[in-house]
Amino acid sequence: MAIIMQAAMQSDEFRDISGTEVHRAPNENESWDRVWKNKNRLLTERYEYSTGGKTGFTKRARRTLVSSAEKDGMELIAVTLNAPSDWDDHIRMFEFGFDTYQMKTLVKEGPLSRQHQPSDESIDYEVHDQIDFPLTEEEMPRVVPRIKPIDETSEDPHAADIRFMLDGEVITQAPLYRPLVEEPAASWWDRLKSRIHQMLR
Repeated sequence: MAIIMQAAMQSDEFRDISGTEVHRAPNENESWDRVWKNKNRLLTERYEYSTGGKTGFTKRARRTLVSSAEKDGMELIAVTLNAPSDWDDHIRMFEFGFDTYQMKTLVKEGPLSRQHQPSDESIDYEVHDQIDFPLTEEEMPRVVPRIKPIDETSEDPHAADIRFMLDGEVITQAPLYRPLVEEPAASWWDRLKSRIHQMLR
């Protein structure tokens, strides 16, 4: 459920719907509007950092809740099954997450150089999107980056992947791209020769 919620929140439309407390729509046959109220009490009354979620119920899982919250640029997702006090449980989980972790920048957008060995020439990459990840102060010094080239002889813009390891486990990764090589502007002499060549064709 958390993975599904994470993917769903990438959609602006879903995020807007899930984060709407009350929706009104005109009723063509009556003088009153149709009104839908969100049943997510975290959003409507319980938790100021709530950004969305969905309640549910099945015979096996009983009362279910998946919810999201965002604070200081960090977004968390919580899931409970068969939890009669799910509103309170989610608030406690969110508060623990926000109190324990901070968003740390692992690599910034822009150029990135890598050397295989001290005597080797550096290999240049481009990072298209800054990579942030929630970590504790104690975890941050233990994060180790690893660059895995895909095919350094290929012309594919996607040149490598950068993986960030914490205690031997991959916690996040992102693509690295080859820098764009700008063609030098043609001199006036080259432009003149090209123009003459076109006229004589």
